[in-house]
Amino acid sequence: MTNLQKKYKYINFPLGFIAGIDKKRAEMIFSWSILNMAKTIRPDNDEVVAREMAYIFLRNDKRMSQDLWEQFDEDIRETSHFCPDDFMAFESDGTFTGGAVYDFVLSELQKNEAFKSDCVELFQHEKAMDVLGITGPTLDSRKKMYGKLNKIHREGDAIVSINKNLLFDYRDGKLPEDMFRLICAVKSVIGMRNFNKTYKSVLLSRMFGAKNQEILDKVLQDEETRGKYEFLMRRRQFDSLLNRAVDRGLFTIIPASRGYFVSTRYDEEKLQEQIKKRSTMKRSKTKFIKSEAWSQQEA
Repeated sequence: MTNLQKKYKYINFPLGFIAGIDKKRAEMIFSWSILNMAKTIRPDNDEVVAREMAYIFLRNDKRMSQDLWEQFDEDIRETSHFCPDDFMAFESDGTFTGGAVYDFVLSELQKNEAFKSDCVELFQHEKAMDVLGITGPTLDSRKKMYGKLNKIHREGDAIVSINKNLLFDYRDGKLPEDMFRLICAVKSVIGMRNFNKTYKSVLLSRMFGAKNQEILDKVLQDEETRGKYEFLMRRRQFDSLLNRAVDRGLFTIIPASRGYFVSTRYDEEKLQEQIKKRSTMKRSKTKFIKSEAWSQQEA
C-alpha cells in the first residue's frame, strides 16, 4: 500500500447526504468525496502533469473534457512532429515519454494559467481514482453530481468517514439500506475517536442524515422516510438491526446505562478494557477537582 493509499483509505462526506440515500445518491456521494480528495493531491511538478495529459490525449481517452480536448486537438495536430499512432511517444524500451504532445503540454503549462488549471484538475482526479483503485464516470460527470449535492450541504454538519467498499456494497446491493445507514450513523458519532458512547435516539436520527432534532423534523416530513424511521423506532426492529450489523463485523457495541458504547476499531474485550480505563480516569479527575475545591475553601 502506497503512502497515498494509506492517507486516503476512507472516503468522507457530510452526514446529511444519507437523508435521501438510494443507489443514485450513493454514486453522487462517491463523486463528491473523490473530488474533495482530489483537491488535496498536489502534483510533484509540471512534468508529471504533462506526461499524464499526453498519455490521455494519445489514447483518445474520453476522460478529457471536450473543451480541453479541443485545445489539444487544434494545436497539436498542426505540429509537424505529431504522429497519429503515437510511435514517437515511446522509447525503445517501451517507456512512455509523450513525444511532441508532452513538449506542447509542458510549454503551455508554463505560460497559460487557465490551461494549467484544467490539466491539474484532471490530473488530480485521475490520481484520486488510481489511489482508490477504481474506474468510473468522467471528471465532467462527477462535477455535475458534486454540484447537485453541494446544494444540500449544511455547514457544520457531522462528517461520515467510511471505507469505500461499504459504499460500493450498498450501491451493488450487498449491504442493506438500513445497515448502511446505521454504520454511517455510528461512524459519525465516533468521529476521530476510537470509541464513543451514544444513544438509540441519536443513532436513529443520524441514520436519516439528521444531526439534531430540528433537521430530523424536516427530514421526516417526507412520508416514505417517516415510515422507515417509525419502523426502526420499534425496539425489536432496532435491536435486530444492531445484532445483524455486529454479526457482520461492522462495529462492536456494548450496552451501558440507557445507551451504548460503540467502536469500529476495538473488539468486545478491548472495548470493555477501554471503557473501564475511561471510567477510572473520570473518577480520578473528579477526586482531584473535589480535593482542589476543599483546599481552596480551607485557604
